[in-house]
Amino acid sequence: MPRYFHAIDSREFIANEGTELPSLRGARVESTHLAGSILRDKGDEFRNGEQWHMDVTDASGLSVLKHEAGSPSLMRKRCTSAPCWDTAGNARLGALVGIAVAALNMIYHALSDQIPENLYAHVIGEYVTGALAGAAVFAAVSAIYNWRKRTP
Repeated sequence: MPRYFHAIDSREFIANEGTELPSLRGARVESTHLAGSILRDKGDEFRNGEQWHMDVTDASGLSVLKHEAGSPSLMRKRCTSAPCWDTAGNARLGALVGIAVAALNMIYHALSDQIPENLYAHVIGEYVTGALAGAAVFAAVSAIYNWRKRTP
C-alpha cells in the first residue's frame, strides 16, 4: 500500500514514518479527519489572523493534497504558487491601451483624409469602444492567468 506523510505549515511532520493507506481517496479521508481534529483543538488561534495549512505528500515527496484554514481575509488571496495579477489594475491599463490604439486610429484617419462627417460622435465612439475592449481583454487575460495559477 502507498505511504502518505502529513506536514503542518511545511515544517512539522505528524508521523515521520508516514501512514499506509489503500489509495489517494483513503489519504484524503484520513487527512480530512486529521485536519478537522487539529483545527478543533486550535480553533481560537485563527481569529487572530493566523493561517494554517497541512500538506499531504506521497513517499516520493510529491504533494498530493493540501488543507488550508485561516481568517477570511487571508484566505481570499488564492495565488500561492506565483504572484497574482491585479485584475482591476490590468483592466485600467487595458482601457488606457485601448484609448491609445483609438488615438492612433484617429491619427491614421486624419493623415489619410478619411475624416467622417459626424466627427465628435465618431471620435467618442472609437475612444469608448477602445477603452471597453482594452479593459475587457486585459481583465480576461489576468483572470485566466490567476485561475490557471490556482488549479493544479
